[in-house]
Amino acid sequence: MRLLAESLLLMVTALSLCAMPLRDVCGATVTLPDTNGKEHLVGAPVEGRAAVLFFAGVECPACQYYLPRVIELCQSYQTKGIAFYAVYSNALDKPSDIAKQATACQAPFPFLLDPDQEAADAFHVVTTPTAVLIDSQGKVRYRGLIDDNKVSTLIGKHYLKDAIEAVLLGKEVPATFTPCFGCRIQRKLIANEQSQVTYSKQIAAILNEHCVTCHRPGQLGPFPLQTYEQTRRVAENIKIYTQSGAMPPWKPLNHGMFRGERWLPQEQIDLLARWVDSGAPLGNPGTMPSSSEFPEDWTLGRPDLVLEAPEYEVSADGNDEYRCFVIDPHLDESRDVIAVEFVPGNRRVVHHVMTYIDPLGSSSRRDGQDGHAGYSSSGAGPGFVPLGDLGGWAPGGRPLVLPDGTGRLLPRGAKIVLEVHYHKDGQVEKDHEKFGLYFSKKPVQRHVYSQIMVNDDMAIPAGAKHFPVMASWDVFCPLHVIAIQPHMHLLGHKILVVAHLPDKTDRILIRIDDWDFNQQEMYVYAEPIALPRGTHVEMTCWFDNSVDNPNNPHKPPRDVKFGEQTADEMDVAYIVFSPDKDE
Repeated sequence: MRLLAESLLLMVTALSLCAMPLRDVCGATVTLPDTNGKEHLVGAPVEGRAAVLFFAGVECPACQYYLPRVIELCQSYQTKGIAFYAVYSNALDKPSDIAKQATACQAPFPFLLDPDQEAADAFHVVTTPTAVLIDSQGKVRYRGLIDDNKVSTLIGKHYLKDAIEAVLLGKEVPATFTPCFGCRIQRKLIANEQSQVTYSKQIAAILNEHCVTCHRPGQLGPFPLQTYEQTRRVAENIKIYTQSGAMPPWKPLNHGMFRGERWLPQEQIDLLARWVDSGAPLGNPGTMPSSSEFPEDWTLGRPDLVLEAPEYEVSADGNDEYRCFVIDPHLDESRDVIAVEFVPGNRRVVHHVMTYIDPLGSSSRRDGQDGHAGYSSSGAGPGFVPLGDLGGWAPGGRPLVLPDGTGRLLPRGAKIVLEVHYHKDGQVEKDHEKFGLYFSKKPVQRHVYSQIMVNDDMAIPAGAKHFPVMASWDVFCPLHVIAIQPHMHLLGHKILVVAHLPDKTDRILIRIDDWDFNQQEMYVYAEPIALPRGTHVEMTCWFDNSVDNPNNPHKPPRDVKFGEQTADEMDVAYIVFSPDKDE
């Protein structure tokens, strides 16, 4: 979860500040070769009006979003005397990979090699992507972000463009420095082989357990972490993002309750930092743990029924996209489903997958109406009241096998709606989803159902920074909660779901204090949670509808109500449960 995805991505989001403000950057000149061997003098007075240095990295996911935007700026300003250069300062970026990226994006400017960080040091750049604007006298006029949001439709401030316009007009640049986010520039590490912390002894095992599920070819992670060489390339980034808590991506704070929790204990975070500080030593290869193995086929064995969605094309940029695909299993009798295994077709862009059971076929009326396979949704459901669901998938997730004696009813003639959350990776991608159903071979004693907690009468006033919205659910019979999935949109920043039991004790079902719209998943409990009849479940969601929320889709903020569009808002807790006795 890009990883995200995203989530990630998932996409890296922790701040990595530039080294010092612009006033401390003196004029500098550096000569760098491009991918064809031609040398370029950067930083000196130029013949044109100004020059832009775009510091980038081959594997930095943030650069994949911003490189096309820099190309657009170049196309707009090149004829006005603004020269553009991409500068690659990572010590381990291969010239062949840089040349390959230059060819793939067809950039109209040179890609320069800076493996010894001469330019990065001269202009005090520590993070990719970073833009540096140098005027015709060789003076640095701006250093920092290209704009204020990685999602193109949410951009509020165009820092680099505004700086260029100011230079062209002979005016002062409105913002001369902005702190950058992205990837720390890779420097050459001198390994201390006497270190007590080495890759082979401790680090490989930590990565195999917590990271490799997503960070391997074809998965959501933007770069692989399966070998020492792969890991050494991004060692400093591993330290930064594990210390900040951004990686591995795991939002719930009620640790120890869920399957497959990805958070790192503090002692492992400290080990990773000590390893990086020691120069990322390999250690004894003979003590290397076995690599994690991932089956190429079905992990639960051949499914009883394999279903596929039509191929779908995902655009390169813009807001995350939710797409529903209507699938007919052609069942001539009702079946009880005990497990579902998902095989995402393109893990680079598939953030997560959900399913819904449509017993009346109402989803078919929306299928293909916009000229494309399936239909668009808000991410909060398929647009009809489903009978139930068949579970879902998120990066790192394993197939959920329901507790013994339980199953999800899939009626004869029902359709299955597959809702896929796509995040954009900077290029056009295609996806073809597949999933398998496993049926119970004997009658089940208890069926699995879903309860949606929601308050659709919400109204979040403009400017509110910590606005609470509440919803509740009174448990009508003894049951066991199997999983929970919270859902909010771009204004959400915190959610808490608490079960108040009849004996006056409380049980936190989920708590997330730093909500991320791009990192949503179904959280499955390690052991189903017993809730007796009379339990009062209470959900509180908090929203930030202020100008300080960079994800606020409204600039300036406006009052926001409940709605299906991403620019609207939702407060949802989706709870999967099984009654102790089938009612």
